[in-house]
Amino acid sequence: MTDTSNINEVMALIEEKAIRTKEGSFVKLDDVRRLLESQQKTAEEEKKSDIPERMSAEQARARIKKDPEIMKQFPATPREPGKSIPANEPQSSSRT
Repeated sequence: MTDTSNINEVMALIEEKAIRTKEGSFVKLDDVRRLLESQQKTAEEEKKSDIPERMSAEQARARIKKDPEIMKQFPATPREPGKSIPANEPQSSSRT
């Protein structure tokens, strides 16, 4: 796919379509229109293929967890929880 925002690349594509005579080079307007339309269609198809489908947060997390390259960036989480520690001292029962 040629970037149509670069005039030099567009001119090269147009020159390929040109008819050369002793008097100079000529390009049919229809050829230029077809060329630009095909470039635009190709650009739209590439743009659509680059956009991922919409997904929920849970689906995104699951996809990320499956990708080893992305998971390398995150620290490893412990697999088994440790022993729980009470936040304060246990209260003695007032009924005893």
